[in-house]
Amino acid sequence: MARGGAAVGRCLDRADAYLAARGIPASRLEARVLLAHCTGLRPEEIPVHPERPLTPAQVAAFHRLVVRRGKRREPLQYLTGEAEFYSRQFYVNKNVLIPRPETEVLVEEAVRRLAGVEGPLVLADLGTGSGVLAVTMALELPGAVVHAVDVSPGALAVAVENARRHGVVERIRFHEGDLWNPLAAAGLTGALAGVVSNPPYVAEGELAWLQPEVRLHEPREALVAGEGGLAFYRRIAAAARLFLRPGGWLLVEVGAGQAAAVAGLFKAAGLVEIGARRDFAGHDRVVMGRAPSARGRHSRVGQ
Repeated sequence: MARGGAAVGRCLDRADAYLAARGIPASRLEARVLLAHCTGLRPEEIPVHPERPLTPAQVAAFHRLVVRRGKRREPLQYLTGEAEFYSRQFYVNKNVLIPRPETEVLVEEAVRRLAGVEGPLVLADLGTGSGVLAVTMALELPGAVVHAVDVSPGALAVAVENARRHGVVERIRFHEGDLWNPLAAAGLTGALAGVVSNPPYVAEGELAWLQPEVRLHEPREALVAGEGGLAFYRRIAAAARLFLRPGGWLLVEVGAGQAAAVAGLFKAAGLVEIGARRDFAGHDRVVMGRAPSARGRHSRVGQ
C-alpha cells in the first residue's frame, strides 16, 4: 500500500482499496477502525473530517497495520487489541481466541438458568481464554463467585486484565491447569451451581478449511480437539457430577453438527434435563444438562 498523502480521507481511501483487493469483506469499515486506533479518534469521526492532517508517525503506524491485515491476514481484533462481547469491550491478544457473537448465546442461557438459584452461587468457566465468559457472568450475576480455569498462563493473564478492566477481579478466582484438576485441588467437589465451557471443538481434518485469520493466527490449542472434535466434551461430561452440586447446571458451546453427540455424552454421564439452544443462525450452539436432584432423575433431550 503506497503511503502517499497524510490527510485522513486520502489514507482511508487507499487503505480501503488495498484491503478490498486482498479479499477483506468489510474493507472500508476495517480501515476506519485501524485509522481510529492509530489516531485516537473514534471510528465515526473519521469520515467527518477527511481533510484532517495526520502526523508522519500516525501514517507509518497505520500503514503497518493495514499491511498486516491485508497481506498477513492478521485479525482486526489482534491488531487493535480490542474485541466486543455482550456489548462490552475486552482486551485480546494472540494468546486467546477472539470472542464470537454466537458465544453470547451460551452466556444468555447460563444467566437464565442460574439467576434464580438459591444459596451460594459458585460457578466455573473451564478453558476461560480471554475470560469473556467468566467476566460477563460475574457482571450479569452480581452475587456470583466464578472460578476461571485455563492451561495457558498467557491466556490467564489476558483474563485477569479483563476482570480488572470490568471491576470484577475480586469475584473471579483464576486457576492455571487442565479442566477439572485445579478445581479438585481447590476443594470444589460438589460445590458448583453452574459450569460453562467453550472448549476446543474443531476436528483435526477441519482446520485446513477455516479462514486464514483463524487458521494462521488464533491459538491452535484453543481450537483443535481429538476424537473428531469431541475429546474435551467427553472429559468435561465424565467428571461433571463430581463437581456440580445437586441441581447444578453444565452448559457448553458446541460446533456444527455436534449437539446430538454431546447430549449423548451428558446423558451417559448421568446428567438430566438435557437440552440444546440454537444460535441466531439457527444452529444448535449450546448443550446443557443438570446434575440430578433428590426430587427428579429423568432425562429428556431437546427441551
